[in-house]
Amino acid sequence: MAGVLWQPGHRNYWKSNFLKDLSDNAIDTLLAHFGRVPPPRRVVVVDHNGGGAISRVARNEITYGHREWTYNLLVTSAWAKPEDTGRNISWTREMW
Repeated sequence: MAGVLWQPGHRNYWKSNFLKDLSDNAIDTLLAHFGRVPPPRRVVVVDHNGGGAISRVARNEITYGHREWTYNLLVTSAWAKPEDTGRNISWTREMW
């Protein structure tokens, strides 16, 4: 489904972490950093995990951990030219 974003032969760098909430400060940070994205393929995903059925299952009843985190943040970069490696990794780390 997202193969166009991560094409064969491209270099990739990904960072992921969890957020307890999506505060105004977190949103402002995401928007400010995404505004400086180097072209062409960057993806930022904020998955909402908490508050539903996932939170109602006891920790020891299923193998999925980290249910105490409300959001999953994923920042990815993909690029074709080796000379673009430094700026793409730097942007991904700063965004994360």
